[in-house]
Amino acid sequence: MMEQDTPIEHVVEYLVASLAKLSKGLGIGMDSAYEYTRKYGGLAYLMEGYEIEHQFSLEDAAEHMLEVCQRNGGEIDATLPRF
Repeated sequence: MMEQDTPIEHVVEYLVASLAKLSKGLGIGMDSAYEYTRKYGGLAYLMEGYEIEHQFSLEDAAEHMLEVCQRNGGEIDATLPRF
């Protein structure tokens, strides 16, 4: 859970950077990465777990979002490049 004293700007910056890493790693656009993670819970997961997740690398955060999305029914072509 995000602490109340965490500036929202830090959270937003981290989310955008993580989405950019996911987007680049999968070879898809930022808008597609956003829609995918929003639809399948990866974005909410990262936001809710910000206090812990931001201590990981952006590659790890992107991978965690992807894992959450896949557990929630989001399919990704296995032939796409990864991080």
